Amino acid sequence: MDNQRSIQNQMAAILKGIIAALVVFTATAGRAQTSEGGLVPFVLESFRLAVPTGQLTLDGSVVSNVFMHTGSGDPRNGLYGFTRLANDGKPRFHEGIDIAPLKRDKRNVPLDDVRAAANGEVVYINGVPGRSNYGRYVVLSHTIPLPRESNTLYSATQTQIYTLYSHLASIASGLKTGQSISSGTVVGRLGNSPDIPLARAHLHFECGLIQNSEFRRWFQMDAARAKALAEKTAKHTPKPRVPPTPPPDHGMWNGQNLMGLNPCELFAMRDEEQTADIFRHISMQPIAFSIACESRQIPDYFRRYPNLWFGPPFRPGLIRLDVDETGVVLRGSNHSGAGEDAVILGVDDTLPGVEGRRLISRTNDRWQLTSSGKDWLEIFLFHP
Repeated sequence: MDNQRSIQNQMAAILKGIIAALVVFTATAGRAQTSEGGLVPFVLESFRLAVPTGQLTLDGSVVSNVFMHTGSGDPRNGLYGFTRLANDGKPRFHEGIDIAPLKRDKRNVPLDDVRAAANGEVVYINGVPGRSNYGRYVVLSHTIPLPRESNTLYSATQTQIYTLYSHLASIASGLKTGQSISSGTVVGRLGNSPDIPLARAHLHFECGLIQNSEFRRWFQMDAARAKALAEKTAKHTPKPRVPPTPPPDHGMWNGQNLMGLNPCELFAMRDEEQTADIFRHISMQPIAFSIACESRQIPDYFRRYPNLWFGPPFRPGLIRLDVDETGVVLRGSNHSGAGEDAVILGVDDTLPGVEGRRLISRTNDRWQLTSSGKDWLEIFLFHP
């Protein structure tokens, strides 16, 4: 009896050790190391991601007749990333995927319905094609719960990502902003708005992160600066100039404020339940460049995505941003040192698209922000 009890005690101790090890593994598996080697919380939440049209193979393994080309005939142009060339011959960034239609009528008009890729909320509808390069487009917002252990910095209980459906021929009847929407619900019809040749009609699909919820106020401020500059220039110009047309205001759902991730990689990483781990995907992206900049308040981005802030809680002063080649901020942390001007700390120029987004450029072996890069950073740090 004593031997049996001793064996039971030993087995209980072993089981307790296994459970403890699993707890440690679970607590650290979702964490990443800072440059100082400390562990920081990292969310490994997932959400169910469905294909938005009848095209079922969107993981990039098949491209012919799945993705739409830009006129070159090469369907790889329709993939995410630096898949096409600008007029200057340099790679140009494509922030989503262009999904080809499966069905057309006798007039060659696509018949494919476009459906919500996940449960969420309709947050924006642009029904006027000429107001955006996206043409007619719909934006959905999707919330992902944040585990309690990842909220050591801020009180957020959930985070927000977006999906975008553009170049639509029409918007689904009755679709309104503010309404909840289920995955698979029709949001529109695949098309070629605003002015894409009918033969190249497609759905431009994005899934990603939101830079700043105060973007609209930055946008209005930037438009006012442009107007003031135009008026100042006009005073010194002999011939009167037509005042600049104010750019369309799409609120925070302007493409300039939306940071698309690679949909093909998200579809490829789905499990048998069609769930994709957005933040694990982000954690696997290589850092293209790091920048130190001054911020007096925690950027809105890290209030929305507290799991992307690494190390000790934010303190006013210099912060470090690690950025991928597409402009997505992968992580942020406090940075030692002093200064007010943004400084590029390092660049991985082996990445093919490091200059493709036109955020940074090298002059005389010195990396610096371009004008587009300065706008990108100003948007990221903006607070009223």
